[in-house]
Amino acid sequence: MSNDVESERGDCWKIYDDFVNVVDSQGSLTQCEKGNVKIGVASFITLEPPYATSFLVQLAAGLSFFDKDMMNRPTGSGDLQYFKEELAHLEASVAAKPDKIKIIKDFSELDENKINLILSIEGAHSIASNEHNAEENLRVLKQDKKYRFLYLTMVHQTRYATCNHAFSVKLIAGNEQFWPKGQGLTPFGKDLINTAYDKSIGGYQLLIDIKHMSITSRKEFYQYRIDQQHQNIPIIASHVGFTGISWKPEKLMEHIDKAEVINSDQHVRVQWKKPKGIQKPFTLFWDCEFNPWSLNLYDEEIKIIVDSGGLIGLILDRRVLGAQKVSSEFFDHQNYLALGLKLKRSKEEWAEDQENEDQETKYDEGQKDPMKRLDAPKHLWHLCNQILHAVKCAGPKAWDHLTLGSDFDGLIAAIKACISVEEYPFLEKNLIEMLPEVLKQAQKAHPDVDFGLNDVATQVKNIMYNNGRQFIKKHFTEQPQA
Repeated sequence: MSNDVESERGDCWKIYDDFVNVVDSQGSLTQCEKGNVKIGVASFITLEPPYATSFLVQLAAGLSFFDKDMMNRPTGSGDLQYFKEELAHLEASVAAKPDKIKIIKDFSELDENKINLILSIEGAHSIASNEHNAEENLRVLKQDKKYRFLYLTMVHQTRYATCNHAFSVKLIAGNEQFWPKGQGLTPFGKDLINTAYDKSIGGYQLLIDIKHMSITSRKEFYQYRIDQQHQNIPIIASHVGFTGISWKPEKLMEHIDKAEVINSDQHVRVQWKKPKGIQKPFTLFWDCEFNPWSLNLYDEEIKIIVDSGGLIGLILDRRVLGAQKVSSEFFDHQNYLALGLKLKRSKEEWAEDQENEDQETKYDEGQKDPMKRLDAPKHLWHLCNQILHAVKCAGPKAWDHLTLGSDFDGLIAAIKACISVEEYPFLEKNLIEMLPEVLKQAQKAHPDVDFGLNDVATQVKNIMYNNGRQFIKKHFTEQPQA
C-alpha cells in the first residue's frame, strides 16, 4: 500500500513509523531480525474493494505513507495479478539479503541461522481473477513448483463467494460490504476445500485456516471434514482470540445485551456483555474479560482444533483479546435466527461504537522495558488468560497446539507488552514471569481443572517457537511433485 508503482515501493526491510502504532511497521524484516525470529508466516492478501472506497481509508492515505493511487486500484477483479506482484515484492526483498533470510517450501530447507519464511494465502479473493475462479487458480498455484503455501484462509473481512464471514471491521463499519450476508459454506467453498486438501494436485495438502469464517461457516466446515473423512488433516486458526463461552444458543443469549433488526430487516446489530476471565486480585481499575464477538473461537472449537492436531495462533491485538471495550457486531438476519438466537430489544441507547485508540502512543525504538508502558501488565494478563482458557477447554495437550499468530502488520492495536516482533524476547521473558501468577488465580476459580503448567520456561518457549517448528516438521515436509 506504499506505492502504486512497483519499482518505487519500499522493500520489506523498511520500517514505516510516521503514523500511529496500528499502521506503523510491526513485522518488517528488520524487526524480525532484531526479534530473533527464525520461522514466520508471510500472509498474502490483496486489498478488498470496500477498503479502497472508504472515506476514512482515503483520509488516512492523505495523511500517511499510504499511496492514494494504490488505494484506488480497481480490486475485485484481477486480484491474482496483485497477489503475484506482492509475491515478487517479497522475493526481491529476500534476494537483497540472502545471508539473512530465505523462503522455504519444505521443512528440510530450514536454516536455523536465518529468518525462514513460509507463505500463506489470506482470503480466497486474493487469488481470483474473477469472482468464481479462485478454485481454478488454486489448482495452478499448487502445481507451480516455485511456490508452496502452508494454508488458505477461506474468506477475509468482506463478502466473498466461499462462505459468509464474521464481522470484524469497526472504524469503517458503515460500509455494508463489511456486514455478513448469507449462511455457511457454499458449494464453491466446498470445492475450494477439496482442491486445497487434494494431495494429487501439486503433491501436497494445503491446510484450511478458519479465521474470518462466520460461526455458521465454521460449524459447517467441521461437519464437512467429518463427512469427507478429513479428520486426520489438521485445522489452522491462524490469528485468533477466544470468546470465553460456549456456542450453545442459551449461553450466547446470556451475553447478549441488545439485539435489534436494522437495515430494512436484513441485518441484526448485537451489543454484547463481555464474559469474565481470570481476575487479578487487588485491582480496582480493570477486569480480565473476553471479547465475545463471533470472530473469536468458542469453547467447543478449541477442543475440535486441538483434537485435529491443528495449530492455534494467539493474536496480539488487545481488542480481540478482550482488554478494551467491545463495539457492536453485525449478523445476517436469517443467519442470526438460524443460530437459535433471539432478538433482544432495549430502551437503552446503543453504546457508542469506537476503536478506543485514545491511548495509542508513539513508542521510542529504544524502549527497554515494555512492561512500564501504560496498561502493558493488563494486556499481558489478558494474553495469559487466553492461554489458560485454551487448556481449560481442551486439556493439558493444548500446550502443544498453541503458537503466536500475532497478526502484526494486520492493522492491529498491539498489546502494549509487545508492539512489534522486535519485542518477542521481552514477551517470552514476561510471559514466563506472569503465567504462574495467573495460574494461581485460575486454580482458585477452577480447582478441578488440570492446567498442566509444570515447566513454564519450556512451555512458553514452545508457544513462542517449538510448537510451530514441530508442526511444520510434521505437515510441511512433502515436496511438490515435479
